[in-house]
Amino acid sequence: MPIKDLTLEDYWRGIILRGKNSASYKFALAQSLLDMKPQSGDLIKLGDMAPTFAKHITEHLKNSDKQGTAKSSKYLNLCRDYNVNKLTDNELIEATIRHGFVNVIDAFHIVGQGDIEKRFFNDEREANAGIRITDEFSHLLEREQANNLPSEVEARWRLVETAWELNISNRLIAIGFDQETESLFAS
Repeated sequence: MPIKDLTLEDYWRGIILRGKNSASYKFALAQSLLDMKPQSGDLIKLGDMAPTFAKHITEHLKNSDKQGTAKSSKYLNLCRDYNVNKLTDNELIEATIRHGFVNVIDAFHIVGQGDIEKRFFNDEREANAGIRITDEFSHLLEREQANNLPSEVEARWRLVETAWELNISNRLIAIGFDQETESLFAS
């Protein structure tokens, strides 16, 4: 399909399916944006997004401890501490503001070697301690497929987690559906 024919869903799915996967932060950011449903022009302060972002990371850590390709991550370790009650809610939010958004905001729109043509937010961390939502994100939420996007992000996140746990490329995993148990399985 020529580039000019790509839909907003294509750009979003390109990020989720083909964007760099060295940690799960991209998925947590995507889910946070979909949960919060900001509108065009809204400034989302990192402090306002931190609880939602951290909730997604900590919940996924409960199901799969492997949330990245690095041997160690200060932020993920702090989230693990939170899950075993070594950190308070406020400490987790502060840790998220300090460490959770460091690379993901810069890398979110990168697919392949560069940024995609359509941006869903602009980085205003230096000027306003947050991100500003674009028309593209608002329009994405108005489209027919909007209700499917959270499930798609979740499915991709689970696939990537499974690949990291198995220490293989996510391209080598096939996901099937067992009709008898009504559950997904990896093979």
